[in-house]
Amino acid sequence: MSYTLLDTHTSADTTFRDWAQQQWTANRTGPYSMGVGNVGAWVPLQVLAPSDWQSIISQYRAQNASQYLPSSYTTAQIQGYIAQRELAATSLGSLKSGVVEIPFSGSAGATLSLEHPFSRGTIRLNTNKYAGA
Repeated sequence: MSYTLLDTHTSADTTFRDWAQQQWTANRTGPYSMGVGNVGAWVPLQVLAPSDWQSIISQYRAQNASQYLPSSYTTAQIQGYIAQRELAATSLGSLKSGVVEIPFSGSAGATLSLEHPFSRGTIRLNTNKYAGA
């Protein structure tokens, strides 16, 4: 069965509301089993920026990693970051990887969320500072 759940169905149409509630109670199916964001698009960079995607990836790959990472990073940590960056850059160039997710809820609005964040951080604990306190 195919159906479209509209706000007017659940508030004004008591027959539809009762039927939908019966479907949910009996089988956990029907319109009430649909999530708010029941349709989505995962858009690849090539689709999002068709004329610029290769340039974006090239600029990303060309960044000097040690310029953006903490000065306390060792050579091995910087090399590890560069290896991660290469995997991310390869993924960015693929039509099989979305860089943004656009979930739709069936209403007039949509949400956009980043799929591949590139930020990194470091937390360092000073275990001696509170020793004996």
